[in-house]
Amino acid sequence: MNNGDSFNIFEKLREWSAELDNWQRFALLQLLQKSTVDEQDIALIYEEFKIDKDLSQPPTTRVTYDLNNSFIPQPSQQAQTLSLSQIKDVKGVNAITEGQILYCGPSLTVIYGPNGSGKSGYARLLKSACFTRSPDTAILGNVNLPSTQRGQASATFVFSDNSSALFCQGIPCPQLRDNFAVFDTSCIRVCVDSKNDFMVNPYGFDIFQGLVDVIAKVKGLLETEIEKRKPNIMNFQINNSSTQVALLLNNLNKDTDLSKIKALGKFGSKEEKRLAEITAQLDDLIKKDPSNLLKEKRTNGRDIKLVIRKLENVGALVSAKGYVSGDAALQDIKKLREIASAASAAQFGKEPVQPIGTEAWRSLIEAAIKYNAEVFPGKPFPVDEEIARCLLCHQLLDKDAKERLSRFYEFIRSSAENNLRKGLEHIREIEKEVQVMEFEFFHSDTSGYRVIESYDRSLIQHITAYIESAKAIRSKIIKNLKSEKWEELSVLPESPKSLCRDLRNKLAKEIKLLRTKDISKQKKQLEEELQLLRDRQHLTQRLPSAEEAVLNLRWIDKAQEPKRNLNPQRVTLKQKALATELVGKGFMEQFMKECDILGLVIPSIKINITGSDAITRRNIAVGQDDALPLDPSQVLSEGEQTAVAMADFITEIGLNKTTVGIVFDDPVNSMDHLRKERIAKRLAAEACKRQVIIFTHDIIFTHHLAEEAVKLGTDKIQFKACTISVGSDAAPGYVGKTVFPHVHYEQETTKLAETYLAEAKEQAGQTQKEKLVLGCGALRAAYEHFIQEQIFNDIVKRWREPIRATSLSQVYFDPEINDSVVEHYEKLSRYIEAHSHSAELHEAPLSTDILEEEIRTFKEIKKKYRQKADEYRKEKSKKKKVFS
Repeated sequence: MNNGDSFNIFEKLREWSAELDNWQRFALLQLLQKSTVDEQDIALIYEEFKIDKDLSQPPTTRVTYDLNNSFIPQPSQQAQTLSLSQIKDVKGVNAITEGQILYCGPSLTVIYGPNGSGKSGYARLLKSACFTRSPDTAILGNVNLPSTQRGQASATFVFSDNSSALFCQGIPCPQLRDNFAVFDTSCIRVCVDSKNDFMVNPYGFDIFQGLVDVIAKVKGLLETEIEKRKPNIMNFQINNSSTQVALLLNNLNKDTDLSKIKALGKFGSKEEKRLAEITAQLDDLIKKDPSNLLKEKRTNGRDIKLVIRKLENVGALVSAKGYVSGDAALQDIKKLREIASAASAAQFGKEPVQPIGTEAWRSLIEAAIKYNAEVFPGKPFPVDEEIARCLLCHQLLDKDAKERLSRFYEFIRSSAENNLRKGLEHIREIEKEVQVMEFEFFHSDTSGYRVIESYDRSLIQHITAYIESAKAIRSKIIKNLKSEKWEELSVLPESPKSLCRDLRNKLAKEIKLLRTKDISKQKKQLEEELQLLRDRQHLTQRLPSAEEAVLNLRWIDKAQEPKRNLNPQRVTLKQKALATELVGKGFMEQFMKECDILGLVIPSIKINITGSDAITRRNIAVGQDDALPLDPSQVLSEGEQTAVAMADFITEIGLNKTTVGIVFDDPVNSMDHLRKERIAKRLAAEACKRQVIIFTHDIIFTHHLAEEAVKLGTDKIQFKACTISVGSDAAPGYVGKTVFPHVHYEQETTKLAETYLAEAKEQAGQTQKEKLVLGCGALRAAYEHFIQEQIFNDIVKRWREPIRATSLSQVYFDPEINDSVVEHYEKLSRYIEAHSHSAELHEAPLSTDILEEEIRTFKEIKKKYRQKADEYRKEKSKKKKVFS
């Protein structure tokens, strides 16, 4: 594989820089020297950009920047790689048990767990925290809990330098994101079918992304300065003016003639003197100008006309309603009352209670009729029933009373009474009209009063006296109508409306005379000259800012073309070309090597390199160029897709200048046993260079990985094995509760059982019980290994094919020992099973003494079996020699 030095592209950059502007060469040098540029550097680059684009004056002596070796730092040795040592304090991840610690080795770590054991929860945690191509990085909480109780997924990651990082889902963790990459089955389609950004970043290639960032920041500074330079044109505008100055300022733009503005902006003593002369001339003309007086007199005429109309209304209302209508109405009422009284006397003169027919009597009868309608709704007045009662005294009504009330009702509803009632209503109407008569139209606060006062003060007194007389007459009329007794009214004085008409006619003659005078032309000329002088005076005060505004508008216009050209396309094209030439070739070569290592034979497979925004992308293609393009997933089998995706992933990681740790989650799904072994070899070899962590439920693949680690030896690789399983509480995610399925670890299970026993002796209660059950599990695994290695003499291998052929005759079967093995194996299983269901065995509770006794028994069985087996095999060997 190519190393980082082969990607030092300085020569290519130097050739390319000859095509660039000075400011871009300066930016390249800054990036090569510092890797990154700060705000101060960007400010300097921006100033160089403005000089190049004629947006700023160059200094007397300007530096020309060129790329040469003295400016370029060379690649340095990679710093020590960060590796992961622990994952602890896991919370809110699926339903896995909290409080566990998952340990990782610096080279190869294999984490075995069957389906549903919780290992995928740890893998999802890493996938969410680290770099991955997977589109699925979500972490589900415990679905057995309500959503409000699940909480945010989090964990603490401890690294090889003893530093640690708290990861919370949704919050980026740079230590994990930038140093570790995760591959699982969900990455396959993305790696195989999609266009992916390179993680590859060889020395010198980060320049392109840095230059793109510089261009974006320079463009941002340019846009900011454009916005800052934009003048507020509205501040210069002169409203309601059409002078030459106003036209210039109201239409200020980049093409505005600055020499003309400067000439008009000169306002000295000569202009000051002329301004004073015109002002005096206009004041004199205004005094002679009839237009204002004409306007005033027209307004006064309208005010006097309104007073005349109000006076006419007062006279008409007092005369018509007061003298005529009021007197006539009272005369009618008098006659109607006489008629009603005569009818009442004739009809009710002999009634015991007198008088009848008065106003009070009428009110009483009307009230009784109204009350009857409430008490007896829908029935006549009076009620013709035997139980009818008087509405006032509540006594039963006799026949005579009922007849009397009926006669009263007929009388009240007679035509005489109706006529009288209508007459009274007419009087009230007259009274209302007179009452609302307006007299407040003429007082000192009204415009009509002030106008008449300015012309004829004696007329004010006449009008006021007339209104006061009308008020007195109105009061007398209202009194007469209320009492229904007509008293003679005083005579209303002669209306002053004729005098008001004379005054209005006089104003009309004055208006007609004023119309004949016209000095507007002279006045207009002076006003135009005055406006121009005032606008020039205004311009003098704003001249510096107006000049600055025009210069800024010209600068903004000049900056538009450089702004449009500030895009990363040129950088992207160069980056793509060099990536294809340098990176792509190396990637393709290594990718094909990886495919060969993994046993993939696909002649038409290739890598396409593309790029945009200084980001290199590539995708895998299968087939000829002239054929209809197909996604590789449509051509390759599932196993081939997985192998291709893994080759792509390993190649990309290998070319990355930063050595990262890699994590695989069940990487051999859909794989045959031969490719599983190839992948195990490849990953073990990769673990010699970087940290490799593998989660798997495939026990054959687990064994291949462990065997490869054993072959490579501890001087090249450090192998760390771990298991994840479901605990006795049926919760997944328990770390190290079962024995790792490999012969090396099973050989150590007797020691492991003794370790658990020692730990149990230091504990009490549930914790002690858990240690004892772990010890039982380790001891049971020791029996399993003993059966394979000793009793079956390695004829049957659980995790791999036999490494040597052994005659079945070499196997020694001792019924007593075999029965004892079965008995104690089943006993240990019952202990484990009982604990899993939180129950005790009936024969004895699990204790440290019991486990200690079981360990001793196992050792005795092994020792006894070996002695008998050795004797058996020696005897067989002797017989064989004799036979030969």
